[in-house]
Amino acid sequence: RRSVAALEKAVQARDLRWISRITRQSGKIRAVLTKDELLKVAGDALVPESEVLRAFEAAMGSVPSSYAPPKKDETIATAPTPMETEDGDAASKPVGEANERAPMDTSTESKTDAAAASGGAPTVKTAPMVVKLVPSTLPEVAAYLQLYAVCMQIDSKQYGAAVSYSTEVLKAASELNRRTLDEIRARLYFFYARAHELVDSSKLIRSNLLSAYRTAVLHHDHNGQATLLNALLRSYVNANLYDQADKLVSKTQFPETRSNNQFARYLYYIGRIRAVQLDYSESFTCLEQAMRKAPQNGALGFRTLVQKLIVIVQLLTGEIPSRDVFRQPKMTAALAPYFAITKAVRDGDLENFSQVVHASEAAFIRDGTMTLVGRLRQNVIKAGLRKINTCYSKISIEDVCARLKLESPQDAEFVIAKSIRDGVVDAVVNHERGYMSSNEFFDTYATIEPSNAFHSRIAFCLSIYNDAVCAMRFPDKQDDLENTKAHRERLKEEQELAQTLADDDDDEDDDAF
Repeated sequence: RRSVAALEKAVQARDLRWISRITRQSGKIRAVLTKDELLKVAGDALVPESEVLRAFEAAMGSVPSSYAPPKKDETIATAPTPMETEDGDAASKPVGEANERAPMDTSTESKTDAAAASGGAPTVKTAPMVVKLVPSTLPEVAAYLQLYAVCMQIDSKQYGAAVSYSTEVLKAASELNRRTLDEIRARLYFFYARAHELVDSSKLIRSNLLSAYRTAVLHHDHNGQATLLNALLRSYVNANLYDQADKLVSKTQFPETRSNNQFARYLYYIGRIRAVQLDYSESFTCLEQAMRKAPQNGALGFRTLVQKLIVIVQLLTGEIPSRDVFRQPKMTAALAPYFAITKAVRDGDLENFSQVVHASEAAFIRDGTMTLVGRLRQNVIKAGLRKINTCYSKISIEDVCARLKLESPQDAEFVIAKSIRDGVVDAVVNHERGYMSSNEFFDTYATIEPSNAFHSRIAFCLSIYNDAVCAMRFPDKQDDLENTKAHRERLKEEQELAQTLADDDDDEDDDAF
């Protein structure tokens, strides 16, 4: 109720920042909102007997009466509380994790009981403030309530009803050219795309999303641009249309004034596209940035998915992830198959690698990393060959074939030749006598590798510095002037109060004398 009342005031004042703050609370409210509460608020906030109210009540009729707000783990697969909400609210940070109480929740009673139980002075119980709503004709209020209705339909797995109702709501919202409606419309588009994805009809709405994206660009709706661009990329990536996704990225520009949550999603999709295109260095950079920009107190599902892809891409670049990566809280079980893959790649054990892939194939397919895991076979062979090259100064190709468990010595000879050409091992192959001879080992610090490592670290630090500079916000000069005046007035009042107290002290001294 307070959110609806605040939304009305913000719309009337045309305060876009306040509207954005209200919509960011949708994740917290969604985690505790029930069907009866939403119907009651809609009956008070919408015009009675109106078309909007009748359609709203009809849509809520598809939600079962036994509906309960989704828990943390249930919302990971359905919606965007954390990664949807902007600017890092505690509960908002893909994946509803609402740890805080909703605005309408009252915690005064529990505090009073605790004080009384501890023997302290009980505090006075205050009744929760009830906000009285007046029926409003503002389209923002209707769209805000319709957003929760679509969320409830998706949470209760009424996907067909969510598709039809979200289509109807967006059709009405798209006909209105109101900047105060942009924030709510962007969220509606997210759930519109999500509902179609759940019924496997994402390809049918790509043209609608592209048209909406063009409109958002023309209206300078940055939040709408970010949301729609991510929805399009998600649709292309899920359908394995990486070429079309790459063309879309090359023809568009992600808005600068966007939320970190949307930017983290965008970086994840870019990293995934680049990984499929064999550009592992850029993919690793984008995925690391996505991991940094994701909410650290929530969005567990998103961060776990990004971490899985980071491990695979890092292995494909020839590096071995640290053990600390697999010991992160709440990620240990999800990263177990990837830890086994990492051990197989590090050991260069091709047989163990095949066993791990076969045992965890379902998990890799579910995560969408099976294609990249299949590419690791060559890395396993290279790791094993590098270990053999370190241990033996001279070894026959047949022994190399037996240790790497390759099919034939000819395959082993080809693998050795390619590894030498790629710079994986420093050795020479004697084809006539059939052996591999390792060259003398040189000091690593005499090569260019240390400078490359320093270069990558310096580039990383400069990137963080540039992001920090771009994220800095400065108050307006008018605000500075108002703050200065307020500060002067406060100082003047303090001085007058101090002077008054000093005079009173003098009077008391005179009386005492």
